[in-house]
Amino acid sequence: MLEDGFGQHLSASPDLLRNPNALKNLDTPNYDHLFAIDNYVWPIDKLVLDMKFGNKPVAAKALAMMFMRFVFWPCIARTSIAPYSPAPERACSSIYAANAANGVPQLLIPVPLSNKRYWQRHYNQAQLLCDCLSIATHIPNQPIVRRVKHTLAQTELNKQQRIDNVCNAFECDLIINAKHIAVIDDVITTGVTINAVCQAIKTRNPTIKISVWTMAITLLK
Repeated sequence: MLEDGFGQHLSASPDLLRNPNALKNLDTPNYDHLFAIDNYVWPIDKLVLDMKFGNKPVAAKALAMMFMRFVFWPCIARTSIAPYSPAPERACSSIYAANAANGVPQLLIPVPLSNKRYWQRHYNQAQLLCDCLSIATHIPNQPIVRRVKHTLAQTELNKQQRIDNVCNAFECDLIINAKHIAVIDDVITTGVTINAVCQAIKTRNPTIKISVWTMAITLLK
């Protein structure tokens, strides 16, 4: 049974960049769209914590399934995904072409983890989400952004400290062969980290369209 708060925080517009309650607490975005399952409430918060700190990567699959059910199919894809083809190579090319034509991202990119934090956890939770979402959507994923500076955990920092913390923390040297990508993360609070990731991407790809897919936000009250 879902908590009473689940599903009560999102506005009629599924894109949270069109939601004034989200924008008032969000760092000025360097991206074009923002989608989340819901606010950081049960069961999302429990699944995120299990995935991130509980060594339960299976939680990523559950979160990805929720994203597909509550966000991707009703809000992003609708009828734009190409129909199933029994030939994998034809299916892949037709889905990619349909995505490009209908505004669905052509590539998923995980928010990177520092080497130190990866050594502690042995996996990147954003990459786990990316892998699950790639399987579900048939959209490829690629970790093209590097975290070049270890940063403090953002949880206890205020907004300006968060901005300073992630300054010059990410790099992207690749020119992306796509018009529209989605950056994947687990939770967004102020949007400072995701902004820094998107800025790194746009340094090399200034005209690219970026959507952000996150499992939860802590922006709406």
